[in-house]
Amino acid sequence: MNYHEILTQHQKRFVMKPERSIIIAGVQRSGTSFLCDALQKLGNVGLPAEHFVKIVEPQWIEKKEIEDIRNRIETAIQEGSTANGIFGLKIMWNTYCDFIKIVKQLPELKTIEDKQILQSLFGNITYIWIRRRDKTRQAVSWAKAAQTGKFSLREGNETTPTIDLQFNFQFISNLYKLIEEGETGWASYFEAIKADVVKVYYEDLVNNVDQELIRIMDHCQLNKNVSITTSDIIFLRQSDNINEEWVELFNESSTN
Repeated sequence: MNYHEILTQHQKRFVMKPERSIIIAGVQRSGTSFLCDALQKLGNVGLPAEHFVKIVEPQWIEKKEIEDIRNRIETAIQEGSTANGIFGLKIMWNTYCDFIKIVKQLPELKTIEDKQILQSLFGNITYIWIRRRDKTRQAVSWAKAAQTGKFSLREGNETTPTIDLQFNFQFISNLYKLIEEGETGWASYFEAIKADVVKVYYEDLVNNVDQELIRIMDHCQLNKNVSITTSDIIFLRQSDNINEEWVELFNESSTN
C-alpha cells in the first residue's frame, strides 16, 4: 500500500465537516427553541436543533460503536444543513460537556483539545449566545417544566397540566445556580477560543424577533429575505399565573 492509499484510508476515518456552522448556545429555558424556529424559517442559516441530544444519553451510547458515533454526527450535519451548506446546531451547556466526552472516543479527535473539538467537527463557527436577563423567571420556568414534563409548547398542542404543581424554593434555587454555572461555562469557553459570538437576550427576541434576526444575519453576513413576527413562531410562551406566583414566592423567600 503506497502513501496515497494510506492517506486516503486514513481520511475516511474522519467525520466530514461543513465549511460553516451556526451554533445556538444556551442554558435550559433561555429561549433556544424560539430562536431555532425563527432561524429555520429564514432558510439560509442552517436548520438548528438539538441534533445531538440522543448521543449523550447513556442508554444510547452503551449500545453503540465508534462508527455509530461518527455516522450520527455526519447524519446530523446532513439533517441540519440548508442548501447553501451552512450547518445549524442548538446545544445546551450540559449537553456540550457530555458531547465532548463522547466524541473524544473518535480516533481523529483524541489528541484535539476539548475547547477545539467543535471547530474540528463543524468548521468555521459563528455562535449565537442566547440568555435571559431575568434568571429568576428562567429558573421558575425550568422548575415548572420539570414538573409538567413539557419543555416546549407548540401551537395547537395547548393542554392544561393534570398534576398539582408544587412550589419548591430549594429546587428553583438549585436551578438558578445551574443557569449561572452554564452561563459562566459558555463565557469561559468563548473567551478561551476567541469565538465569533452574537449575543442575544430572550426578552429582546420575543419583543422584536425580526429586528433581532436582522442583527444576527448582519453579523453573519447573510441576506435576510423573509420577515418574521412572533405570530410566525410555532413555539408558544408557557408562562402563566403559576409562573408569576412562584416568582413572587421565590423573591419573598430569598429575602427572608
